[in-house]
Amino acid sequence: MFQVDVQEQTSLKVGFFRLCGLPHVLGAVDRTMIPTIIAPKEHKEACIRRKGSHAMNVPEIVDSELR
Repeated sequence: MFQVDVQEQTSLKVGFFRLCGLPHVLGAVDRTMIPTIIAPKEHKEACIRRKGSHAMNVPEIVDSELR
């Protein structure tokens, strides 16, 4: 997790509370599929989407400002 001071933590919590009413939240985790042109050399079966093309599943952590 990222390190922030108490003032920044408070700001992040207020941002999430204003955005969606969730108290005490510092960040949100999501994943997105990034299409790839070439399959990886190893474990290529792990990178096949349900639609049959290759993609990487990339996790991301964002704050209430989507940073």
